[in-house]
Amino acid sequence: MSAIREEVRAILREELAEIFADQDAIEMRNVTVESTDDLNAFVADLLNQVTEPQFVEKFQRGKLKFVLERNMTTRQDPAIPATTMLGALPNSVESPILEKNLITERDVLAVATKNLRISSTARITPLARDEARRRGIRIERVVR
Repeated sequence: MSAIREEVRAILREELAEIFADQDAIEMRNVTVESTDDLNAFVADLLNQVTEPQFVEKFQRGKLKFVLERNMTTRQDPAIPATTMLGALPNSVESPILEKNLITERDVLAVATKNLRISSTARITPLARDEARRRGIRIERVVR
């Protein structure tokens, strides 16, 4: 069963690559910064990549973006208990709806929250569904 799944994934990757070949996609890189050490590691990695001309060109053209991942439960603020922080979030705050007809693995990788809202008519690839499950992202279909 695993071999079949891997073959299907390979075929989907090839087909989706052809579908989106004309689109100049934006590469999204998730960044998690929970401490000063994390921040310094990110900056060191960034400085190493700046020496690559392709990296700088992609960033300057807006084809490379960094997405800050936020983890409210690990915030180190002794003045505000975690339960207060989580309880203080208003119920009206919702993640935006991803307005696409086909949700791909790349779309899920670009999600910085634990909730992905999509149109009720949107299709989601098996790779995207697997990635969402692996990262603990809940997919919510929204009727418009």
